[in-house]
Amino acid sequence: MIETIIKKIRKELRLNAPISKSDVVLVTDDLTEAILKDIIRGMNVQIIKKNFVCDENLFENKKLKEFVKRNKVTKIFIPWTADDEIEYFINGFIRNKNDLKYLGHHGKFVKLFNSIFNNEVEELAKSKKMIYKIKKRDEFVEKVAKKYNFAKFGLLNSIQQIKRLAK
Repeated sequence: MIETIIKKIRKELRLNAPISKSDVVLVTDDLTEAILKDIIRGMNVQIIKKNFVCDENLFENKKLKEFVKRNKVTKIFIPWTADDEIEYFINGFIRNKNDLKYLGHHGKFVKLFNSIFNNEVEELAKSKKMIYKIKKRDEFVEKVAKKYNFAKFGLLNSIQQIKRLAK
């Protein structure tokens, strides 16, 4: 199961956020660093680790922007899951809490776990003997997901379609 999850992440990176040898990469937590190192094994990519709180405010964080500029970072890998993406979409589209400009990978930001759900990230963390703490989820999304098994997959596909159309 772990190999299947890693393959999903690899495919997402290959298609939407390819890594080159000249990249200077910032990771914001231990699990992201461990998984990224597994994926880019053999590539001579400079990885910098600095802890930042990963929520939707991260995209506008002034300290992060200064750090990126000072260290000439080309990509910022964050532990943003498919569940985070769905919640961000619901909050923006239905509740008008945000303007949805950060759907998908945005600028230097690469959402490493964007193609997998929280339970899969938990499995990855267990395989690395690390702890992954799941954020409290939106009740609406969880109720819909319990009632309709494939609702999250449907929402994620809709988000990807909207992102493609918006390009």
